[in-house]
Amino acid sequence: MTLTVPVTHKFACLSLKNVFCKYAGGPIQLANELSVYVRPRSSMDTQWLGMLCAIDHETLGSLDHEKLTNSNFLILATAPTTTPNHGNDDNERLIERTLHLFHGILMHGVPHHEDGLLISGANVDDRVQVQTLQPLPTYYSWGNHLLEKDPDDLDEKIIKSAGVVAQGLSLVESQSGDFCRFKRGIHAWVRAVQERNYFDRLHEFVRATEALLKPKQGETRRQFIHRCKTLAVAGDDQQTGNLLGEIYDLRSAAEHLNDWGTVLASIPQTEREQHAGQRAFQAEFLAGRSYIRLLSHKDLREHFRSDDKIQGFWELEDTERQQRWGNPVDLTALQP
Repeated sequence: MTLTVPVTHKFACLSLKNVFCKYAGGPIQLANELSVYVRPRSSMDTQWLGMLCAIDHETLGSLDHEKLTNSNFLILATAPTTTPNHGNDDNERLIERTLHLFHGILMHGVPHHEDGLLISGANVDDRVQVQTLQPLPTYYSWGNHLLEKDPDDLDEKIIKSAGVVAQGLSLVESQSGDFCRFKRGIHAWVRAVQERNYFDRLHEFVRATEALLKPKQGETRRQFIHRCKTLAVAGDDQQTGNLLGEIYDLRSAAEHLNDWGTVLASIPQTEREQHAGQRAFQAEFLAGRSYIRLLSHKDLREHFRSDDKIQGFWELEDTERQQRWGNPVDLTALQP
């Protein structure tokens, strides 16, 4: 598999090791000059990196060079440049594109991965130059063990769906002065997947969801439950309300550094950790699927451009609002 960077083009590459992916075909081409390369498990040669093989050990250092050559999942962004010899804002923009796609993948569920690298540079006179190098922040997968999942976390469908999400992320982030609350919600979501402790994960995932709900101060819990019923179901109306209320109460306990046992007093003590972990995973699923939907549908996303538009969306009649949002996700599917 050949990976090429055209002459006088800048590039950014996000590389990962030990990603489990069903896809074993050629490069997947996406919008914004993004492409994804997956090395089949049966092929462990390094030539699949193509031009990136020309990067010598001294440039990256032997450890990072080994991480790159042993990776099996690459996200590549390229763009023409008039300043190929210098690292500048072009590099940062390309790195941002790769991260948007990776975040789009994470919203579908954090896959197993190791040794993440972010590299940027340029092809100058048919020679690949590295201009920036940094480790990828750690993103933790928590809760996947609650599901009976195929060991392959990723497939072509998820990657292409993430490509659409990445387009939405790039458009939103480029809107100066608009989508301010929406952006803060995305940033809370990113913080959540970087948290290892599921108490803190739940707290940030609920904050990410609250960015979309804009509940009124003093009515936050009631409106969180009512408005989330547009986004998700968990059995009948009462069951849905109870589950969402518990998620909110766990979020409040984490916010005020209180023991979660007060919220889960009715749950046997030996089962509380598993129960809380399940709620954290449901909060993750709710937030991720909500942002996937909004970032993938421009017309729906317009309702979240400003605080006034968000408020207007939630002031719609329930049936009208549900029609615009679409089918809610089923949180009962996330049972151990």
